[in-house]
Amino acid sequence: MKKALSLILLLIIAFSVISYSGITSFAADLSGECGDGVVWEYNSQQKSLLITGDGYMDEYYDNPSDRPWESVADEIETVSFGIGVLSVGAYAFADCENIKIIGFSETVSVIGENAFAGCTGLRETDTGFCVVAIGPSAFENCTNLSLIEVSKETVYIGNNAFKGCPLDMVIYMGLPEELDYIYYENESQMFNNVICADTIYDLCIEPDWQDEITVISFVPFSFYMDENDSAVIIGAQYDTIVEDGVEYYIGTATIYGKNTGRAVVYALNEDDYVLDTFSVIVGCNQYNHHGFSEPEKCREGTCIDMGFDTVTCYHCGHIQTTNIEYGDHVPDTYKTVKEATCTQEGLRTAQCTVCDKVFEENIPITEHTFSEWIVILDPTEETMGEKERKCMICGKKQTVKIFMLSDKMGDINGDGIVTAVDARMILQHIAGIREIDENLLEFADINGDGKVSAVDARLILQKVAGILD
Repeated sequence: MKKALSLILLLIIAFSVISYSGITSFAADLSGECGDGVVWEYNSQQKSLLITGDGYMDEYYDNPSDRPWESVADEIETVSFGIGVLSVGAYAFADCENIKIIGFSETVSVIGENAFAGCTGLRETDTGFCVVAIGPSAFENCTNLSLIEVSKETVYIGNNAFKGCPLDMVIYMGLPEELDYIYYENESQMFNNVICADTIYDLCIEPDWQDEITVISFVPFSFYMDENDSAVIIGAQYDTIVEDGVEYYIGTATIYGKNTGRAVVYALNEDDYVLDTFSVIVGCNQYNHHGFSEPEKCREGTCIDMGFDTVTCYHCGHIQTTNIEYGDHVPDTYKTVKEATCTQEGLRTAQCTVCDKVFEENIPITEHTFSEWIVILDPTEETMGEKERKCMICGKKQTVKIFMLSDKMGDINGDGIVTAVDARMILQHIAGIREIDENLLEFADINGDGKVSAVDARLILQKVAGILD
């Protein structure tokens, strides 16, 4: 029997009830925009704020008091997010102390920095069906928050996300080994007292097939399914267990798939408050029968925020998050901090335009900057001369020989000019494959060391190339 340990949420998933069953409607007293394609409506009678649309909410980093619902921030008790809303903006509901219920839709993927910080009226909540990232201080100082449910899609939890929250229990809607996929910005704040679910939260079954969902609660409850042609509840079993002095109620409902489509199952307490919601998809087996579309980019990754794609099953509409990864740094133009010389490397730096990380690159050592040649020893008909030049930066000297004044010096073949042919004859003589006339050998000893060697051939080639005079 498959089991899923589900979070006990008082009135949570309020918007899911609105979307699927039409139980409640909002009569907006205040409304407006809160993002590109995102709007808000406030119902003063129900003290409920509804966020709907398609896109990301605005961020309120600079001045949280600029929130368009600021005039009623102290009154709000319920916040719900409609399908299509992709994020909860930074500081959007910070210090709204009367918020007791948060209803995330299945499209919310990011909870921004300080989004619900200081919501002291919050006691139990989930963190969204498909939330990938929970920003820094997202729920910081929610001083009564003792029970949370974390999506199996979550892979990033920012610094101080739950600091100051007296968490007695964390229910993770994935497998134990999947907990290792979560990256904590501060590892010292890793969750304790984690209970892992062992099935997929959204149930996927084929027509004419059945499967089970299991809910654990601190209070008695029953299962309810909205009216539909896709699935029915064909049986439910309830048990009571006591563990470490705590009484739990366990309910297991058997869901039978009739026709391809979608249904919703609610776990309701004795007052008909929604404790948990299951989206049941009939048409694809959850393990191997989905047919997914090409990934659709939902958010570009940056060096500080993870981007992600979604894929949608073209049979049943099931959505999965994929390609969750950070982006690259974006350095601005490099600026030279230290010029390179002929003795030392230089340095240039650039700053990432997203996270302010500084990048450094060494500038290679430059060539020497030599002065003009200066003759320090004049050549004669019998001796070679010398000339030198200095690097004007480091003072390094370069000295070369100047050929003797004799026109015949280096003219090995006696044709009256000095060419590479003469150098080749010397090399061939050294290798023993050519004999040089004894009368011409004296012209082959270019450096005057009393012997004919490869050094002499090199000096001839340097003269031909114009390196030596």
